[in-house]
Amino acid sequence: MIIYFIRTDSLQYEARGEKFCKYVEHHGYAVLMAAVVKKNFKVNFRSIQKVVNIGNKLIPQWGRHLVKFVAIQYFFFKTYHKRREQISHIVIGNYEFLPAALILALISRTRIYIDLHEHYFTRLFINPHFANFILTKWLDGVIFANHARAEDLLGQYSGGEKVSIVRNFPDIKGGSIVVNNFHVNQKIKLAIVGNIAPGRFVEESIRYLDSNQFASKIELHLFGRIPLIKTLFVEHVNHGSFNHDEIDDLMQSIDVSLVFYDRSYSKNYFLCEPNRFFQAYNAGNKIICFDHPSISEFYDDHVLVINEDNFKCEFVQAVSSLTDKLNNDKNNNERTRKVLTYNDGITGLKWLK
Repeated sequence: MIIYFIRTDSLQYEARGEKFCKYVEHHGYAVLMAAVVKKNFKVNFRSIQKVVNIGNKLIPQWGRHLVKFVAIQYFFFKTYHKRREQISHIVIGNYEFLPAALILALISRTRIYIDLHEHYFTRLFINPHFANFILTKWLDGVIFANHARAEDLLGQYSGGEKVSIVRNFPDIKGGSIVVNNFHVNQKIKLAIVGNIAPGRFVEESIRYLDSNQFASKIELHLFGRIPLIKTLFVEHVNHGSFNHDEIDDLMQSIDVSLVFYDRSYSKNYFLCEPNRFFQAYNAGNKIICFDHPSISEFYDDHVLVINEDNFKCEFVQAVSSLTDKLNNDKNNNERTRKVLTYNDGITGLKWLK
């Protein structure tokens, strides 16, 4: 049995772990997801959930972090101890489990891998030599979301046989899809998916589009934990929170998706592998985004790349350019895209074979 440890707010919104577990099962392994969550949620795969929610404001922040850290390590060891005879491999899906995993690696022959899909800190590993020692010598291997992240952390060791790539492509059937043309005299349906957070330009996008210039041209669709807002000119629909397995269907009715992660905000954003890009890509949406080395290979004629340093001007111009095409069908050239599937994004994982 392979056990996958993950820390998340709720498995309701966790797509990455579920997709990985399904992939493992397809290779003949029993798999169990062991999750530290803020609240329990019924899911359609085998899991155990430990609720850890230290939200008492009377406890200082450092105290809450310490309690949570200890609880995560305890959960790891307790879960492993109860099932140690059945477990053949361990995959840890967050760096918070790393201390316990390093200790267990010294006293157990169970193979342990770390999935640094999004959250890792270069400074934590000092340099590529030390990172390679920890991740592929002390532990048994490491999984990254893309090659850009592997090269950033491991440098010359990024091509090692113990280094795997598991891109966060959707877990859907393959094939191809046509990027549809706009239709004259209809409003463009433009989507913003995700939560309001620094560096994601959600509030800015809504504010800059809410003008008389776009009032008769676009319709905003908001997906995620975005607060109810008022717009003066542009009609908008706030769809609210959604489960991860709903978004692929929801995006089918959208024309244009905004996918913004400010590269200067953090290295995590610079090397991002945004779900939103792949979901929009597979739905045949046109996309407006920033330039990222991890997804640039997918840019086609229907992906508009703008500069975050001149966001307002370039963003408004990009949307204006798209709306202008409503009255010029000659500019609406159809393009067929290959649908990105989860299996296509996997390199390595030789230990499953």
